[in-house]
Amino acid sequence: MAETAQTPTKAYAYCRVSTKRQEAEGYSLEAQRDQIEAYCQQHNLDLKGLYSEAMSGTKDDRPKLQKALELCKLSDALLVVAKIDRLTRDLHFLTKLQKEGVRFVAVDNPHANETMLQVMISFAQMENKLRSTRIKEGMKKAKEKGRTFGTDNLNVYWKQLEAEIDTEGRIPKVRERLRELLTENERGSTSEEVIEEIQKLRDEEARFIEKVRNRKAEIPSKVRSNQALERARLLQPIVRECQSAGASSFRKLAACLTDKGIKTPLGRDVWSVGNVQTLMKQLEKLEG
Repeated sequence: MAETAQTPTKAYAYCRVSTKRQEAEGYSLEAQRDQIEAYCQQHNLDLKGLYSEAMSGTKDDRPKLQKALELCKLSDALLVVAKIDRLTRDLHFLTKLQKEGVRFVAVDNPHANETMLQVMISFAQMENKLRSTRIKEGMKKAKEKGRTFGTDNLNVYWKQLEAEIDTEGRIPKVRERLRELLTENERGSTSEEVIEEIQKLRDEEARFIEKVRNRKAEIPSKVRSNQALERARLLQPIVRECQSAGASSFRKLAACLTDKGIKTPLGRDVWSVGNVQTLMKQLEKLEG
């Protein structure tokens, strides 16, 4: 009896560099890509796509990584990286992926279990903290010598919320003007007009901060709605591909998404007409 060929496992690849030095040391995107493609060929993996970017491994808000992870979740695919620190250098982010059940493998150590990976990332994280401490000590010494640094201490997530609300870029101008007026005030150049303008600008900034706080505290249902819309956005090109292939009804679209191995929102393998109807309503919202 002839042996049945094993169906290849779907996979997506992710490559990352953060510095030119890493490229010189053999971590270049091209080198990572070659390692990943060779691994996929050797282990019967169907490489569906490869995403790469130049960003720090301590950040978890990397657009290309997020897209690769979403595609893996949608199609129950395996994420392949050349080295585990190309995926992340943050232990919390690693354990979060493990709890979510995201499947991934590092080419240089494919047999490492969850605990081994956590230990490896812990050492990488400790290395980053030591490097950060050295930088902070250097900045402290530089400040003692009179050097000044930027004062914007907003975290990345807060900055993103501010950008979503302040679409016209008004608040940076408000803050810059406030700095100018407060500097004048410290020098003794105080007048009723300056004090009044300072108060108006502070009130405007306070109202804006309140809007950002309200956005940050969105109710869970709104968050879930946003997540559903984001998932629909990721599925949009796949739906268009199915329609181009002749899937003109909800039933045919359901069959097409099922055949492509895309999971339903509840993680099931088979799409129903109801699943597709909900998805199409979400796509209408995006297009509207």
